[in-house]
Amino acid sequence: PLYRTEIAADGAEEIRALLEKGEIDIITFTSSSTVKNFVEALNGTPIPPETRLAAIGPVTAATCRELLRAPDCTANASTLDGLIEAILG
Repeated sequence: PLYRTEIAADGAEEIRALLEKGEIDIITFTSSSTVKNFVEALNGTPIPPETRLAAIGPVTAATCRELLRAPDCTANASTLDGLIEAILG
């Protein structure tokens, strides 16, 4: 394979703790696999409603809706610059 997506277990416990404390303002998703891997790493930890979700494009947004909830913003152009623009709104 040219590349392989793997879940990084490092830091998952810290991220879960920060979510539980409400200390994460925004979570960005740059592909559907990042949504899927994030959900798996969360291990059932809920995302507070005040934590914003941002998707890089419509396919990622659809996965976000399916596995979490509708993203608060979705990039018009599926690029990092487009994602930043959507976040800054």
